[in-house]
Amino acid sequence: MLGTLRALSEISGVSGDEGRVRQWLIQQLQDLAPCRTDALGNLIIEKKGQQRPEKKLLFCAQMDEMGLVIRGADELGNLRFDTIGKIDAAALAGKAVRVGEAGIPGVIGVKPVHLLEDEERERFPKMESLTIDIGAKDEAQALSLVHPGERAALFGSFSPFGEGLLRGRALDARAGCALLCALIREPLPFDCTFAFTVLGESGGAGAQTAAYACAPDFAIFAGAAAAGDFPNVPKKERACALRKGPVVPFSEGRTFYPQALCRLAGQTAQTLGIPLQQQEGHLSSAVPGALQSAGKGIGVLPVLIPCRYAHTSLPVLCESDLENARKLLCALAKELPAL
Repeated sequence: MLGTLRALSEISGVSGDEGRVRQWLIQQLQDLAPCRTDALGNLIIEKKGQQRPEKKLLFCAQMDEMGLVIRGADELGNLRFDTIGKIDAAALAGKAVRVGEAGIPGVIGVKPVHLLEDEERERFPKMESLTIDIGAKDEAQALSLVHPGERAALFGSFSPFGEGLLRGRALDARAGCALLCALIREPLPFDCTFAFTVLGESGGAGAQTAAYACAPDFAIFAGAAAAGDFPNVPKKERACALRKGPVVPFSEGRTFYPQALCRLAGQTAQTLGIPLQQQEGHLSSAVPGALQSAGKGIGVLPVLIPCRYAHTSLPVLCESDLENARKLLCALAKELPAL
């Protein structure tokens, strides 16, 4: 699974530009089960199991990541942009990016410290003050290389570090895809449907349309939850932590998940000896809420990987959390369709 996660981490797929991620998944999975792409770009896979279930189960993960969309350029050749997804300006200043279809290297420029006014040194840079430098000499050259509407993705290299930890770009988005790939490669007790969706960072329209078309009885979303186990965060606000197992939240904002499904996940984890964090979560995606409201309504269960530094250039995950989430998903693929 780590090889899959590494490969997915290295592919740019900002919301609305997920084609490269989808194509890689098709190449990996098309020999295991039929693959189809819907009108929005969601990848739908129907995996046959040992028997047909009474209740249809959909596994869902988003393909897209947060990032930037190019709006134009200034007279110095720097690209102006808007953000896609929840991104803080402090997480962008000075970061490396890859821009457009060609993956043009760039850096998000910020005024150097020796040019800052006193009051500017006391605060983080404002988003509107940031631009992307791609080495263009003027506006005309910049716009000959990159067109408005193209995406820019944060750049960072995948690597293990510390004791069982992983860092890499877009891990908070792609961990769910890696988990679903691992599940598709397993023999399944029941037929299951898998949806790798688009536009998760843009409101979850991809997940909503995929769920409407598939019309499942239950849906499991595999994704990431923002961990708060780092300095200056009070313990009561940490929500979840690395090395303590996957997270099954009972709610996220105004979205509440069925208590019966949360209890089933807790009982299943206990039976398997899997550590589980069950509490209010801090999701980095709108997908579960979109799934829940699709069609006539769907019972949704999020199974999330704790993730430090979500929505930055180098999110951090724990290998054991990832493996325990895989085991839990495999067990739920047997339990939920039989309800």
